[in-house]
Amino acid sequence: MKYILISGGLLFSLVYLSACFDSSFPYDDTGELQFTTDTLTFDTVFTSVGSATRFFKVVNGADQEISIDRITLAGGQASNFRLNIDGVPTSTFLENITIPAQDSIYIFAEVTVDPNNDQSPFIIYDEVLFDFNGKEQRVVLESWGQNAIYVGSKGGLGVLDCSSNPVWTSDLPYVIYGILFLEGGTLTLDAGTRVHLHGALIDADSFFYNDGIIFVLEDASLVIDGTLNDPVVIEGDRLEGDFDENPGQWAGVLLGAGSKGNIFTHAEIKNSIIGVRVDSLAELDLKNSIIHNTLSSNLLGYHAGKIQAENCLFYSSSGGNNVQLEFGGDYDFRHCTMSSYSSVNQISHSSPVLRMSNFLCTSDALGCPDYIINPMNANFQNCIIYGSRATEIAISEKEAGSGFFDYTMENCLIKMDSSEQVNVPVINACANCIVNKSPEFVNIHQFNYQLDSLSSAEGKGKMGLNSVFGTGVIDQDLLEQSRNAQTENPDLGCYEKQ
Repeated sequence: MKYILISGGLLFSLVYLSACFDSSFPYDDTGELQFTTDTLTFDTVFTSVGSATRFFKVVNGADQEISIDRITLAGGQASNFRLNIDGVPTSTFLENITIPAQDSIYIFAEVTVDPNNDQSPFIIYDEVLFDFNGKEQRVVLESWGQNAIYVGSKGGLGVLDCSSNPVWTSDLPYVIYGILFLEGGTLTLDAGTRVHLHGALIDADSFFYNDGIIFVLEDASLVIDGTLNDPVVIEGDRLEGDFDENPGQWAGVLLGAGSKGNIFTHAEIKNSIIGVRVDSLAELDLKNSIIHNTLSSNLLGYHAGKIQAENCLFYSSSGGNNVQLEFGGDYDFRHCTMSSYSSVNQISHSSPVLRMSNFLCTSDALGCPDYIINPMNANFQNCIIYGSRATEIAISEKEAGSGFFDYTMENCLIKMDSSEQVNVPVINACANCIVNKSPEFVNIHQFNYQLDSLSSAEGKGKMGLNSVFGTGVIDQDLLEQSRNAQTENPDLGCYEKQ
């Protein structure tokens, strides 16, 4: 992580030039140094893993330049913190630092936390000391550290032998580096387990790929056994608040070709490039789970053997689709909510919420004259497919009418531009659907996709809809609240309005 401090000099110079001699400079001459904060706080940082870089400003409010005699990191070489002072990296001190009149300098800091034997977070302090005009002033550095179990190596390929069917628990978080291949059995993630993947762009002899992958091989399975109160969370390893909903931090979960027995219950998968990819003939059962804030698609099925999803929420896909079903496959979605809005967070929402195709182009020629076709079978019942685009369902079909593209939509709320002729067959094929009426989510900016009052999705679901998992009528929602499923029409989507 030291390269961050070196590059900090360049960052400093850019910020410095933009900040010089602002006519609206708000600081008066107090005879002392002034700081933009008295405590620089870092959120939880994993042991042995560097943090993000944070900074504060040292301000000169006087009408003439000043010289600070000495700026010292109190902990010196033994400190967990490292500084960049006015563009100069240091872990000890710097002397005779000049600040022009009514201007400021930036001090950047980052931290690496040494491991201990504690399972709980622990706090680390240090101080930046300023000797100026015979006085000593200080700014506190504060960080929370968290021990973890580390798997793999940065930019490396690791293999986890699952022949003994290992179980990861919630005792400590797991931090995965590189690409972790699961082989030979089943890895189970117990309730409350937290898995963090370190993502990076890797240069492998001029071949670039994105790091941070859980890759389930053909003879292996991944079982996520979360609960409502203790879900299993898979995300990046940047825990600072600025990264909480930041997409593209790691590559994703990949269920390799032919992998069976993958069951995700009460899982939350977030901030990756692709949330979950299900490759050729692989299978996934997805229940009461959330996949969100991805740089590309939340869920990608590519000629999948089977994807079954129930009471699931897919939201905030930036460059891809929330649900992308390519090159055919077998899919069943019941009581799922799929939604993206361009106005939310860092989401551009450049592609429709749902995409389906039944072919693979085998040439780059315009119009895809050469292709391989694979049957598409997809079912959507009591779902919400909605977002900020005029049309949120895209279908790419080859050999129409030949039986290679079979999909049903029943009692769904969908967003489709009916003035576009290509959308009319989709609208006509949708039985008992609601078209172009807002679902009235509670608050998309707070990622609350429950139904607000007067929602068009309320009470419009098919009554008595059975679970795809053979457990009878779907009588509970994502939050395990009762649905009006047997005696009344339930609400559409993954949430039942209470």
